Amino acid sequence: MRAAWRRAIDATKRSGHVPAEHHIWHRGRDSGDLVIELRQGSHPDMARRRSRPDAIAVPDDVADWHPAAAAEFRNISAGSIRRAQLIAHALATAASLQGLEVGAAEGLYALTFRSAGQLCGLRFYEEYETRDVLPDPDAQGSDRRYSWQRVQAEAREVPSGRLVMEFDEDWHLRGRRRRFADRQLWKLDAKLRDVLAEIVFRLKDQRERREAAERAERDKQQAWRAAMAQARLDFHDSRRIEALDRQLSGWEKAKRIRSYCDALAAVRDEHDDERTAWVAWARAYADRLDPRGRSDLAPAEVEPTPHQLAPFLKGWSLRSQAPLAPLITLRPDDVDRDAQLALDAVGIADCATASQGSHRLRDQLAEPPDLGPERHELVVAVTVLLAAPLADDRARLGELGIDLGADLG
Repeated sequence: MRAAWRRAIDATKRSGHVPAEHHIWHRGRDSGDLVIELRQGSHPDMARRRSRPDAIAVPDDVADWHPAAAAEFRNISAGSIRRAQLIAHALATAASLQGLEVGAAEGLYALTFRSAGQLCGLRFYEEYETRDVLPDPDAQGSDRRYSWQRVQAEAREVPSGRLVMEFDEDWHLRGRRRRFADRQLWKLDAKLRDVLAEIVFRLKDQRERREAAERAERDKQQAWRAAMAQARLDFHDSRRIEALDRQLSGWEKAKRIRSYCDALAAVRDEHDDERTAWVAWARAYADRLDPRGRSDLAPAEVEPTPHQLAPFLKGWSLRSQAPLAPLITLRPDDVDRDAQLALDAVGIADCATASQGSHRLRDQLAEPPDLGPERHELVVAVTVLLAAPLADDRARLGELGIDLGADLG
């Protein structure tokens, strides 16, 4: 019954009885309720069909070969090489018309396609199959001694004549078709437009994933910079709070001492001289504790070290953010504690001492890097730590815009 309904739907479509700007939609082809509807607009499948590229015709002969198809292809037998070259020429020509850069014979790939810095490789080979093959009786090493002797067939892997185009397996594209080949119902020639569509899709997917990764990295760096800036504020606030707590403690203690001194002064007996001396010292001590008469109530501004900033980074790791380590300024008195951390920041994690790290840093400065203000600060910071072993490199650092003497000062 369902098959009869499907035939009726197909006949209605072919006869032209479907009203203009409408299409027939149905569900329940094999199971469930059979529902048939007349809907407005074109069928959703039509949009997908129109988005497919035009069929790519494979010529019978070529006068001007595309450079990517002119070379011999590996893994294709002599009997199939001519057809393989014609197919490659047709595909490469169609890809070039779409603005792709097509190359040949690069590593594992028979053809390569480039666009906007992205690369898509395509393998092109011939399938092999096992067949019973009669050995050549005249071949050297043959066991045949007499003309009437029966020859035993041997199973061998031989070219099948079936050509295959295959993309690399990519877990980002799981579920997408990546292999196109000659089969009983079609030839590879008829699938070239699908191959080209997959090439365009993969190049676009690579570009979008690269752009997404770059955006994520930029966002991460911005978040890191914000975390570093907030950590600096929190560090200075913490020092101010500690200073305020100490002042409050000193003020409260001074008040208690003065109150005690007043109570002592009110006492009159034979020990007045000793008591008076003690009260005088206690009041002087209270004056030293009382912060109200001091001019340096606010703590001095100091540059925090990485070790001091770490508690305020709220989950961020100094070692995991090497590209942004230039935001940390290292001071000469932090060598023992932070030398290895600074070396890690420029990829010298395997060096145990500053003198060993200096040679690695000197090698990294052999070619001037593209230093922005942040990386300049990193080189300055590490140079401070490695000042003694890098003394001979002052001229080299000067070429990079770093005044070693000024930075050390």
